[in-house]
Amino acid sequence: MSKKNGGRPTKEKESLDIQVEGNTISGTPEAITAALDRATQLIKREGEQIQLQRSGIKIVKAKIADGELCELHYLQYYDNAKPDKVMHEGGNLMHPDFMDAFERFKPHLAVIKDMKESMVYDDGEEMFDGDYKLDRFGKLKVTGIVISGEGEQEGFILIGQKLIGKRVNNELTSNWKFNDEIDPYKFIDEFNVCLRSLDNEAEAYLNGKFGKAAQQEIEFKDETPEEIPE
Repeated sequence: MSKKNGGRPTKEKESLDIQVEGNTISGTPEAITAALDRATQLIKREGEQIQLQRSGIKIVKAKIADGELCELHYLQYYDNAKPDKVMHEGGNLMHPDFMDAFERFKPHLAVIKDMKESMVYDDGEEMFDGDYKLDRFGKLKVTGIVISGEGEQEGFILIGQKLIGKRVNNELTSNWKFNDEIDPYKFIDEFNVCLRSLDNEAEAYLNGKFGKAAQQEIEFKDETPEEIPE
């Protein structure tokens, strides 16, 4: 106990020392908890990057072109070798699952662009995986994503559209860092789930998971002969 404010006793903040793999971390319980939380997030992010590399590719740019075709820019990883930078212009229709992977970013486009569709999240409501299917996001469309930078400077940009009356507005977010300590994106964990889904579907597309063109119905005339020869 110490005396401050005219001799009135005040309780000193408790200080702890903990050992983590041979290293000592000192500070108040609150400070230690915050440090451990930060370390956990960094480890989680590094783990996600390793997982993406082990899957074979890492998307750095993906966009929908000409309605249901795609353009992909990605890093192709190899064991014990530097990755190749590859640009792929898809000639086959995107599978509905691949199209859906873009749709999942709609709530994030609304939040980052501060659209009225995102106001519900300002009241503390959580963002759930299926929110992109809600009617309030029906006039939004995400057509592309760009991943820029590396390490602590790695960020993302979303490209999309919004239907206002009969007019279509093009939407482009600013470059938002994944690990921004000053102004962190509050739904970054949910964003990473969408990103993993997009990576998986892009790789599936490159491995032959395509959509099917709508087949036209052909009307056949009844030309059955009146008598069938023996």
